[in-house]
Amino acid sequence: MLSTLGFRAAVLAIFSLGTLSAAGWTQADEPIELQGEYLKNTRGIQVAALDKNVYRVTTYQGGLPGEGWDKGPVQVVEVDQDELKDILEGASAVKRTSPTLGAKPPSAAIVLFDGTQASIDKHWASGAKLIEGDLLLAGCTTKNNFRDYRLHLEFRTPFVPKALGQGRGNSGVYHQGRYETQVLDSFGFDNEGNTCGAIYGVKPADFNACLPPLQWQTYDVEFTAARWDSDGKKISDAKLSVWLNGFPVHRNQNVPGSTTAAPVNENPSDGPLYLQDHGNPVGYRNIWLVPLDADQVARRPRIAGYERLAATSSTLADQQLSGRLLIGELGCISCHAPGKFGNVFEQKSAPVLEQVGSRLKAGYIASMLSDVHGNKLGTTMPDLLHGMNEQQRAQAAKSLAAYLESTGKSRKHSRSDAQAVARGKQLYEKIGCAVCHADADGSGLSATSVPLPNLAKKYSFDGLALFLKQPHDVRPSGRMPNMHLDDNEARDLTQFLLGAIDPSDAQPNTKFSVYEGNWDKLPDFKTLQPIASGTCEGFDLSVAGRTNNFAAKFESYVVLEQPTKVRFHLGSDDGSRLLVDGKKVVDVDGVHPHQTKSEEIQLAAGPHLVVVEYFQGGGEWTVDLQWESPLFVKQPIDGWLQLGPDQPRKTATEEESNPASIAEGKALFQSVGCVQCHAMKDTDKAASALAKAPSIDALKTDAGCLASQLPSGLPNYRLTALQKEAIIAALAVDPQGEISPEAHSKYTLAKLNCIACHQRNDWGGPESDKLDRFTSTIPEMGDEGRLPPRLTGVGDKLTDDYLNRVLSEGARHRPYMLVRMPKYGSATQGLAEHWKQADRPAQDSVAQAPDEAEIRTLASGRLLAGNKGLSCAQCHTFGNQRATGIQAINMLTMTERLRPEWFRRYMLEPTKYRPGTRMPASFPDGTSVLKSVYDGHADHQIAALWKYLSQGTQAAIPEGLQRDQIVLEPQDQPILYRNFLDGLSARGIAVGYPGGLNIAWDAQSMNLAKLWQGQFIDASMHWRDRGVGRQKPLGDLVLNYESRPAVAWLNDPAEAWPETNAVTKNYKFLGYKTDKSGHPTFRYKLSDTSIGADTIVGDRAELSVGPKDAPGLKRTLSFQVPKGATNAKLYVRLAEGSKIVQDGKNTWTVDDKYQITVAEAVASNAKVRDSANQKELLLPVLLQTANSTANTTVNAELEYYLRW
Repeated sequence: MLSTLGFRAAVLAIFSLGTLSAAGWTQADEPIELQGEYLKNTRGIQVAALDKNVYRVTTYQGGLPGEGWDKGPVQVVEVDQDELKDILEGASAVKRTSPTLGAKPPSAAIVLFDGTQASIDKHWASGAKLIEGDLLLAGCTTKNNFRDYRLHLEFRTPFVPKALGQGRGNSGVYHQGRYETQVLDSFGFDNEGNTCGAIYGVKPADFNACLPPLQWQTYDVEFTAARWDSDGKKISDAKLSVWLNGFPVHRNQNVPGSTTAAPVNENPSDGPLYLQDHGNPVGYRNIWLVPLDADQVARRPRIAGYERLAATSSTLADQQLSGRLLIGELGCISCHAPGKFGNVFEQKSAPVLEQVGSRLKAGYIASMLSDVHGNKLGTTMPDLLHGMNEQQRAQAAKSLAAYLESTGKSRKHSRSDAQAVARGKQLYEKIGCAVCHADADGSGLSATSVPLPNLAKKYSFDGLALFLKQPHDVRPSGRMPNMHLDDNEARDLTQFLLGAIDPSDAQPNTKFSVYEGNWDKLPDFKTLQPIASGTCEGFDLSVAGRTNNFAAKFESYVVLEQPTKVRFHLGSDDGSRLLVDGKKVVDVDGVHPHQTKSEEIQLAAGPHLVVVEYFQGGGEWTVDLQWESPLFVKQPIDGWLQLGPDQPRKTATEEESNPASIAEGKALFQSVGCVQCHAMKDTDKAASALAKAPSIDALKTDAGCLASQLPSGLPNYRLTALQKEAIIAALAVDPQGEISPEAHSKYTLAKLNCIACHQRNDWGGPESDKLDRFTSTIPEMGDEGRLPPRLTGVGDKLTDDYLNRVLSEGARHRPYMLVRMPKYGSATQGLAEHWKQADRPAQDSVAQAPDEAEIRTLASGRLLAGNKGLSCAQCHTFGNQRATGIQAINMLTMTERLRPEWFRRYMLEPTKYRPGTRMPASFPDGTSVLKSVYDGHADHQIAALWKYLSQGTQAAIPEGLQRDQIVLEPQDQPILYRNFLDGLSARGIAVGYPGGLNIAWDAQSMNLAKLWQGQFIDASMHWRDRGVGRQKPLGDLVLNYESRPAVAWLNDPAEAWPETNAVTKNYKFLGYKTDKSGHPTFRYKLSDTSIGADTIVGDRAELSVGPKDAPGLKRTLSFQVPKGATNAKLYVRLAEGSKIVQDGKNTWTVDDKYQITVAEAVASNAKVRDSANQKELLLPVLLQTANSTANTTVNAELEYYLRW
């Protein structure tokens, strides 16, 4: 019932405990100014004074105990004051307080000490002492004895630095005078079996949550006394759940016997509360105790979020919020109209019961309804048969069960599979089931665990498997989230949860025959001989004894009591076919993933032969047949199947489920109030005795469901006194009051139990006793690899689209983290908006991008991500490329998930946004550690990295991740690579030149398509295996240059440049020639119908080194032009883009990406023109007749330079 509400931390400018000192509580003249807790980068530090100039310093990686510490080894040193000041340089002092400090006693509490002498006289035996006017000194015993209870007390230990071990502020709280929870000043010391928080001699605290001496601390304890039989023999040990300063340090811990030197020996009688005197002046205050009946409390509605939200909080706001949560989770709005409260109270939808008979085993429903809270501990379902005598209750339960079981039939069982059970167990323990639920065997059950009923008695195999795979079909409110299980995982988990299945439960109802072979469609079964045959339960594919290359034929009967139209739904992977009475009804033949098809037919009353034919090629193997009619809802047909046409012998439960029982159950379903929460066909809420319940704003807080003595006929929720008080507090809230976004957030996190995995601000997160249920495939990542991320600031962190998507659909972006982020569907509606309102700063900015061409920014971003930059790829995967070190979250998902404003701030101060992160601080004091890129300008580097990652899967792989690549590196001569290239036709040719120039030339469209710098190409895609896919450039500064040929004949300077169809018609590739240096010249023929002859074009590229040794391109175009051509008709298109600006006499800049330079002699002939919303730079070719050969052609040549 208590929660883990972490310490409330406040960073102080100066931390001094001197103001807390009081006479008698400290040893004189001892220095305590530096004693306390600190945060420094990703570490937590505790400083405990040992003497005048001696300090014990304990350093925790990740943060302070309970708030960030990764539970790894700690570093302990003893230093003097000067050394301590050096250690603490740059650290922030922190003072933490317990969230239950000053907690007010509930109305049902016995206030044992309230700071007055009167309370001592009333509740404490002789010898109890009041000190300092309002404190109780250790060394006292209560007058009264107690059995089970919930206890709150506050204590303060003295400052005695020279003392060690048990002499350092020692006391103890003895429950029933027998079992001690230790009180000791063990701040900054090792966590042991006799230090603060320990159950003395039984178990140390889960971790040391002790605060410094002289600070007030809290114990919140749930105590369950040992149980004894009538002969005085102990049948169960005492149990303790303990919260120290708001942190759970023991959960349902068995205590086998009295603590050594306890004043009361263990026996069946109740016992007092004893506060031990161990010679130190330990003071106590605010002591109150709520007597409990542990057996009855166990039957309360157990809502994990409520248990953590309210039980240890000391604020009225949290009590009201917890009451609001109870009102929603208990479905109060189903009976009570909200009235003035409007939408303040949400309503959790009850489970859908329309097909419950096909999910649950016959007999379970009656058993459940006869004792709701006994059969399903923690259920939020009320007992609607409250007030009936035993005979009336039994009859009502049977009738209700008959009605609900009539919604479907469930007879199918499944044989046990030891390997599937083992796989299911691993799933249960790893993916998050064990975080929300207790262990499947019932052990480890805590107040914040959702108890599991006896699933083997409740569910049929198929019913549970389908529920696990699609929980929202039955529980639409998302309290049981979708864990992204595939069919195999759902079956394995079901095998584990149901345990060993009794073979005597088996009910074979189908004949099977199995055939061996390899088919791509259903075979002709008449021509085949079976390799196995027999009977089974339903369409059980496991009878094949294999998973591939088989076929099966299933034969069975169904019997209808009256004629009806039936709609069949047949689904399978691979092919299947349904025949009814020898006629084909549904055909799902062929090799395919799971597909479902439906058909409707009219069937007469009586028996009908049902045949399902199936074949399996490979991969998944499934077959499923469902049916529906006006007589029954859609459901699996398995429960209706029988081996022969005669009516089967009915079970005892079915014999009782006669029409009269069903009718009586339907009437009860309405009259006792089931219909208020569960919608069922042909039922009416007006028939319910609860239909006229008052609106929620008109409720009397001492009557109805909240009455101390609940009247017969009203829902009995088994509410505890604390739960009732929370509901009453929620009803006292101003209905018109505004609820803050953060309060909305807290409510949603509580109702969906998100806090079992996530922490937001100072609340929630994995509980200490459940930490081992969070695991990772990469242990080296520590808590970052196994614990789900904090939700503090998440509305600031994530984009709108991703935030909504991850909340409703879940995500699997951290494959190394075995706990899954589930799918909640519409249950998270509004949460993203609340987070955005609560978290996003009013003013924010993205990183300032450098003023340069985009391709240069992309190249810088790639450099920064690689091993010669900030080494992001050392820890983060990149698409399907593994990192060189740990395999942290994929870089390519970052711009999809993260807001650029948050990304900038996170890169500048990673530990501020994720305490304990292993992410290095690459920008200390706002300047990059890498000075070679943008001179260390932080914003420019962050903007370049963001721009690069924004390319997604189109981004080039960072340097350092090319482990499996076959990198072609030009040395003395160019390298030609002819294969499928990204962005080019199948006739693309890549050329890599020594010195870092690379081009891709398209022999289909006769154009220089791409240029890039640096590394040339990775040939592994095409030189290994089948060579499927298109290879991207390996280097940087990839420029998509031409989309069409650079040369064309134009009849007029305004004529449009040839389109692709014209290129196909008038251009022809003639191959390429290489010179002595290995440089290729690509050649093609250009036809000009106006002169009736062809022009031969040569296209040669070579390296031209530019400023700062940057590689550029020198392009030489040569022409063999037919005589008769004129100077005005042959043009070269030097560039196209949205913006072309002339920078000088012979240089143009295109789209701020690249520059074109021509010879000054021809520069005046170049023209920029408009063409189809683009700009084009054209240059006519000057034909010199003096260079003619064979009197048939004119030779010409044009050179220009391109830099980018």
